[in-house]
Amino acid sequence: MRSPIQHPHVPANNFEVSTSVITMLRGSVVFRGKEGECPRSHLRRFYELIDGIKINGVPADAIQLRYFPFTLERQAKK
Repeated sequence: MRSPIQHPHVPANNFEVSTSVITMLRGSVVFRGKEGECPRSHLRRFYELIDGIKINGVPADAIQLRYFPFTLERQAKK
């Protein structure tokens, strides 16, 4: 099944998804879609963490869109 997220074209050839960043995100900012969880708080925390990642030639939205799915689990992933 194809992802509904459309990734922007990245002209730089130096961008790949890092397992260490995925591990950091999954340890810090996971959203499961349970009652009482605040999606806005999840997004705020995600942006705080992901905005520290800068790669020459790679737009911020490309980085955000590639890493965001790794912060979702269970109901939220569905």
